[in-house]
Amino acid sequence: MDELLKKIPVSIIAICIAVLTVLISYAVIRGNSSIDIWGIKIDPKQISEQTSMVTNFPVGTVIASYLSPQQMKENYGDEWVLANGDDISTKAAFYTITGKTKLPDLRGMFIRGLNVNRNDKYQDPDGENRVIGDYQDDEFQEHNHSIRTAGVWGRSFKGENGSPNTAYEKNGDTGIKGGKETRSKNIALYYYIKIR
Repeated sequence: MDELLKKIPVSIIAICIAVLTVLISYAVIRGNSSIDIWGIKIDPKQISEQTSMVTNFPVGTVIASYLSPQQMKENYGDEWVLANGDDISTKAAFYTITGKTKLPDLRGMFIRGLNVNRNDKYQDPDGENRVIGDYQDDEFQEHNHSIRTAGVWGRSFKGENGSPNTAYEKNGDTGIKGGKETRSKNIALYYYIKIR
């Protein structure tokens, strides 16, 4: 196939592309559902839907992406911006709809859905007091650990009731364990928010 393409003059390829573009444009103007070119069916509506897929999301939508901020801007303009806590223009639709002058800062954050009338064991315990964009600090669920060190018979210390049978002391700690934070397994991506 590559050898065949090398033998075809560039001008003929350019003419074919121009003709194809004219045919697709004509079909779109006429409202045709599809075009049949040499047995190949092309659906202009489907092409249009695919190219505008990212622009059909409502303002305020947050997405995760592999694209860097520069790549996002190059491919989708200024509709999507990094959710980094920046101030937002009052001319942006995001401000008009939400009244917010600041973007949420999602860098390094997990997103947690608001309760929205959820009332079972899975809801956010602080959810009734939270609003959209609200930050929640990390926390361990309340629990305890007991440590018992056995006493040795014949030593000077006694148990809780003075009997050597209960010669235990409840002191000491487990020592420091773990890393820099409490977290679940995760993959790093960029969070973007639609502002226009």
